[in-house]
Amino acid sequence: MRSSLLLASLALPLLGSACVVGVEDPYYDDARGSLTIEYTFGGRSCFDAGVDRIFVDVSGTRDGDSFSLTCAEYDYGVTIDRLREGSYDVFIEGKDVDGNVLFESRDRVSVVAYAHQTYLIDVDNETGSLTIYWTFDGSGRCGDIERLRVRLHDGRGYVYDDASYDCVYEGIVYDAMPKGTWFLDIDSVDYSGRLVDRATDIAVFVEADASNAYTVDLSGSR
Repeated sequence: MRSSLLLASLALPLLGSACVVGVEDPYYDDARGSLTIEYTFGGRSCFDAGVDRIFVDVSGTRDGDSFSLTCAEYDYGVTIDRLREGSYDVFIEGKDVDGNVLFESRDRVSVVAYAHQTYLIDVDNETGSLTIYWTFDGSGRCGDIERLRVRLHDGRGYVYDDASYDCVYEGIVYDAMPKGTWFLDIDSVDYSGRLVDRATDIAVFVEADASNAYTVDLSGSR
């Protein structure tokens, strides 16, 4: 999926609050320009999109640079001064506070000598919704089951969710899960607090920009 990119200005001073990072490539000549990359994430600011850290890589034939930025300091974008004239590949990645990739894009921009270029890039969403339903011997009725403990993890030690939920027919919904394979553990508990059944390491795959749903069948007491 290609992100939305717009050349906002050419040979104009930057208007806005993009922070400036002064970077000079090692090849000295005068055929240079400056480049500003302004970014949004799914049409929202990094704050509103839940992005904590932003990685920007600007790569040309002979020069470029990479930056690891915080939303708090670089909420609108980044400016690179005195870049050699030419085309550049731009990679942007937005992560949440736990390091999960929420947004990602690859684009191509141009730098013109003696000019200032500004590109607006709307970074692609890399999350999808995930709904977990549960049944008991194929039935959606909870019977004697009062609650379920759900643990959602990546199989490598990172736990996305570990909580108890009331046994309801609607299941549970995660609105913005990072794409990829996750693993699900579910315990069913009756009204006396007794563990009735347990399912572990159920693989679920989250596709970006999609509604993903899985049903886990447990042998519960009704």
